[in-house]
Amino acid sequence: MGESRASTAAVECVNCACALVPDSKRAPFWFETGGGDGSAREPWCPECAVYVRMPQEPARFAVGRFAPNHCLSCGWSAVAIGATNVCSVCGSHAVLALPPKIGAA
Repeated sequence: MGESRASTAAVECVNCACALVPDSKRAPFWFETGGGDGSAREPWCPECAVYVRMPQEPARFAVGRFAPNHCLSCGWSAVAIGATNVCSVCGSHAVLALPPKIGAA
């Protein structure tokens, strides 16, 4: 069986260095940095992914289609894709939109 893309190892956001999975309940958003073959990936926290990294590629990431959310039901923070008022982890509608982090640029 092939290797899973999901990881439970502790990682940090490449932009602000905040802790991501497993204990923080902050799901990383992975960006491919290599030639598109998936060999090189960078983890970004939900806020930095949406407010810092995605604006660097406006043709690839449409404005308003991604939102960093915190779910009040499951406690996870993650990037919601498409339906930005739904938790991407558990599907709950009890989510709060996360603002940009101060000083993370």
